[in-house]
This record gives sequence, structure tokens and C-alpha cells, in this order.
Amino acid sequence: MDKAALTKYARLIVKVGVNLKPGEGAIVAFNSEALPLVRELSAVLYEEGARDVILRMTDDAVTLAKYNFGHEEIFDYYPDFDVDFIDRAYSANYHRIAISSPNPELLKGVDKERQTRSQKAMLKATERLDHHMDSGRLKWVVAAYPSTEWARQVFPDLTAGAAVDKL
Repeated sequence: MDKAALTKYARLIVKVGVNLKPGEGAIVAFNSEALPLVRELSAVLYEEGARDVILRMTDDAVTLAKYNFGHEEIFDYYPDFDVDFIDRAYSANYHRIAISSPNPELLKGVDKERQTRSQKAMLKATERLDHHMDSGRLKWVVAAYPSTEWARQVFPDLTAGAAVDKL
């Protein structure tokens, strides 16, 4: 995606998706493949008056390392301090932007029980954040950004770059 298209998309996410107002903050959750969009998004957020932009990046290799090499007890744990942080941020008028860049095959060979336990631990720990969504005060949006693996599945006959561009 060229810079002009990324900027236009970032503006759409900020102005329409999350409708950020001056003085509000943003928490941007994203996969490392979406970094080009997140850079443009951050610039637009600050241009529109964001008081702060907090980035929360995940990475496919790190995710796989957790599931492939993590000790058993970590799959039943989600850090309370992280939930406390998010709770305080939402209470301080920060809004959530999630950029989805899925790799459909990432967890294909990963133990399903580990995935389920990890998901249950996260859902249980973050239950107390639901009131932010239920109140209607938290503004949030999920936007897509094409990952290489996603593009290759959709357009298997194209090169990775051409497939991402086409997606």
C-alpha cells in the first residue's frame, strides 16, 4: 500500500472509526506486519489532537514461541497489572484501535488445549473491563491490514508483494 493510501486509510480509521476528539488518547493494538499503517495512524492521531498514543504490538514469531516453548503454567495466567493499566487508560478517556493482520495458518500446529487455556485466562482476567464497552463511553474500532500470509492464501499465484498490494 502506498503512503497516500495508508494516510487516507489512517484518516478514515481516526475520523470515522474511532471519531477521536482533541485531548483524548488512543491505544493501538496491532501485529508487527501492520507497522507501516500504525506509523501513519499515529501521525493522524496526533494531528487530530490526541494527547497520547500507546502502541501494543504483537508478533507472530513471539506468539509461536509462547505456545511452542512456554511452560504449562503460563497458559492459565493473564497479568492483573495489564488489566489494571487498560482499566485506568479507558477511565482516562483512551480509546481502542485494533489493527488486524491475520496469519490464518499461524496456530495450525499449536496445541489446541494451550490456546484454549490462554484464551480463557485472558477472558476471565479482562471481564472487569466490560463495563467500559457497556457504558458506551469507550470508542473502539477494528480495521484490517493485509499480512503476507493472508495475502498468499487469497492470491497463491502472485508474489508476496503483489498479493499484499492486491489484497
